[in-house]
Amino acid sequence: MGRQRDKAARNSRTGWLAFLLALMGCVPTLHGADSAYARAVHSTLRVEDARGRTLGAAVCLGGGVAVTAVHVIRDQKPFRLAGLDIKSNWQREPLAVHPFYELALVEAPDDCPAAQPASPNVTDEVFTLGFPENGLEQHASFGRVGSVVGRYVRTNILVARGNSGGGLWTLDGKLVGICSGKGELGAQFLDIRPAVLMVQQAVARVPERARLR
Repeated sequence: MGRQRDKAARNSRTGWLAFLLALMGCVPTLHGADSAYARAVHSTLRVEDARGRTLGAAVCLGGGVAVTAVHVIRDQKPFRLAGLDIKSNWQREPLAVHPFYELALVEAPDDCPAAQPASPNVTDEVFTLGFPENGLEQHASFGRVGSVVGRYVRTNILVARGNSGGGLWTLDGKLVGICSGKGELGAQFLDIRPAVLMVQQAVARVPERARLR
C-alpha cells in the first residue's frame, strides 16, 4: 500500500511538473493553455471497475457518449466512468463497438464536455492524458506525431498501463486519437474519426440513445 501511494504521488507530481514546464516554454506550450488543457482534462474520464480500481481512460464525445479502447472494458462487468466531480451509471456492455478500429462507445454523464475531433498530421505537437500505472490522478505527457498509417497515429510519447483509452490532443485542445497501447518507438493511438462516424451512424439509426443499450 505504501509503495502504491508513493507511486501515485510521483505520477501526480510528474503530471503537474510537465504542465508547468509547458507553460514555462521548456516543452511545447499549449496554445491558449488554460482553456485547451482544461477542456481536455474535463473531457477525460477514468474507467473504473466495481472495486474502484482504474482500468484506463475514456473521452467524452457529447450527448452522453464517450469513447475508449475496446481492451479497457473487455471482460469488465460492471464498469463506469468517473470525472472530476461526475460519475456515469454502472454499465455491463458498451453502447457500440468498432472491431476493426478497436474502439468502443460507452455511456458518459450528460454534462461531460464534448471533445472537438480533428485530423492528425505528421509533426503535430501533441499531448495525452491518462492514468499511468492505473492510478487515480490524470497525467499529461507531451510529444509529436511521427506517422499516420491506416488506423494508427504513432507518436514518441511514452505511456503505461492506465493510459489506454485516453485521448491524444493537439496543443489547441483538439482530439485526434485514442491511446491503444505501446508501439516500437512510442505510444500508438487510434484515429478518432471512426469513433465520430460511429456516433453519427448510431444517432441516425436510433434517434433515442437509450435504445442503443
